[in-house]
Amino acid sequence: MPVLSPVRTCRSAGAVRTNSFEQMVPAIRHYIRLAINETTVPRLRNKTVARVTANAPNIFNSLADHGLRDLAHPRPLAMAALVMARQTSL
Repeated sequence: MPVLSPVRTCRSAGAVRTNSFEQMVPAIRHYIRLAINETTVPRLRNKTVARVTANAPNIFNSLADHGLRDLAHPRPLAMAALVMARQTSL
């Protein structure tokens, strides 16, 4: 009886990066919300979360480009994105 090999799909590295990052976005947003909950006016909170979340893909791609993809986790990405947003708003 022949042995069947698992089916493998061919995906580009960019597609793999995007899918894994997109899966982390809800957790990244959660950690950003926790970090800014006390410091942001409630009516500005969603706008701030969106602005900070926009920094996360750049950090994720930078890690992936340097071969450090395994270090990209939601909480560190969220905190780095928050620091980046604070530095650019000064």
